[in-house]
Amino acid sequence: MNLPAKTQKGIEAKLKILKSIIDSYPFGYTLMEIYKNFKDRHKIGSRNTLKKYLDVMLKKGEIITKEIGNYRIFRSKNPYTVKNLFEHYPYLENFSINFIAALNKVLKDEMPLKGKQIGIELAKSAPILESKVIKQFQKFKDFFQIMDFKEFIEKMREKTLLEFETNVEVTINEKEAFLTFRNTNLLKKHAWIFYYSIAGLIEANLNDIFYQQVSVNVESIDEEICIIKLEKRQA
Repeated sequence: MNLPAKTQKGIEAKLKILKSIIDSYPFGYTLMEIYKNFKDRHKIGSRNTLKKYLDVMLKKGEIITKEIGNYRIFRSKNPYTVKNLFEHYPYLENFSINFIAALNKVLKDEMPLKGKQIGIELAKSAPILESKVIKQFQKFKDFFQIMDFKEFIEKMREKTLLEFETNVEVTINEKEAFLTFRNTNLLKKHAWIFYYSIAGLIEANLNDIFYQQVSVNVESIDEEICIIKLEKRQA
């Protein structure tokens, strides 16, 4: 049934508002949480109307849903990042940065080696190991071993939703890739072990999950900039 243009425009506006609400919160909402928190502010309508809106968004592939016990959670289609989490919980960011900075002071000269080892150990228990995407990648082991390094890195970003943080510049050539972090709170507060652990995490993922023989190391780091280098090992 064709709806009047004004009505259709109003529905589209509500759908846009709902999508922005769901996209803004990393852990997602139940239907009742959306209804109670936003019904008056955005004049969403009844719970049945809200359910219809959510069903439309699901059919369009604009959001995803997950069953947790008796609850149905509606979540953003885009994976949330640590940055998203810290935006919602600033106290968690401060605690995390101070904790990491304290590790720097304790480890001192051992920080580069042990920091990278922390990342390697984290990779072993990362949820990504159980994801459907990774299982698909693992079916093509031989293909990834012969794929051009540059092409591989670009495909990994394109196909896996493993997007790097927005404050990171990524440069890729035939045998090397560089991640450049600038002016982060972690850098300013000397919480540098974080970047060494990131290097270890990436190296373990590329070598053990994607079958690429890659060496990943922090090439340079100071209060303003960190450069992590990914280099394909010689066969």
